[in-house]
Amino acid sequence: MTPLWVEKFEVKPGRWIFVPSPEGRAVGTKIKTEISSRWVPPNFMYHFRSGGHIAALKKHLSNSSFVRLDIKDCFGSINRSRVTRGLKTLVGYEQAREWAKMSVVRNPIEPSKWVLPFGFVQSPILASLCISESALGSCLLKIHEMRNVVLTVYVDDIIISALEDSLTQSIRENIEAAISRSGFEINMDKSMGPGSSITAFNIIIEHQKLVVHPDRMKQFSAVINSASNPEKINGIRSYVGSINSHQISQL
Repeated sequence: MTPLWVEKFEVKPGRWIFVPSPEGRAVGTKIKTEISSRWVPPNFMYHFRSGGHIAALKKHLSNSSFVRLDIKDCFGSINRSRVTRGLKTLVGYEQAREWAKMSVVRNPIEPSKWVLPFGFVQSPILASLCISESALGSCLLKIHEMRNVVLTVYVDDIIISALEDSLTQSIRENIEAAISRSGFEINMDKSMGPGSSITAFNIIIEHQKLVVHPDRMKQFSAVINSASNPEKINGIRSYVGSINSHQISQL
């Protein structure tokens, strides 16, 4: 069988990136295209929508109580069997099993396990499909249909908001239970709330306000001070301005 990846590297402890081979990229693109033609992601999954994570955060601005939940090692929690189960309703068992084999790698930490890797073209849509087909997916769909509650998901980040902490706390507990039933785990280091503000994607969100986190602003300023490419500088300024125009003057 032609190798589906050519190299792997660790970007931080436990987080490995697999670089697909040309053949692996072609396979991944085909699988992603075929899934996209058969499956419509829930509209609360903002990694499939224009505007991405910024649009996902702006959706919450009218509320005042926020919760962020992060799924720990989301891709690494999705094995070959889960991928097969998620796909079989779309393409049948035989095709699902074949695509699953071409979409997983041995876990560098636990070689006995086969998991979705970071870096493969098809990994994000397969992870989203598996989440959607799980108890967590069913829970999120019910919450999305609730009045006076806003839910957005960006890959493995779940953000909910409402006007009262009692409501967001109750919803947080429901989602946590669904995450556990689905075989996932919460990343407590990144999860927070309910509260009047939370941080996600290096952006602080509160009622009617988004602010790029000060630490991120320092990083951006350092890049601008050392950059010689005007396009790079303008790109950073444009990104910050899309979040909070008042912060452009800080760069």
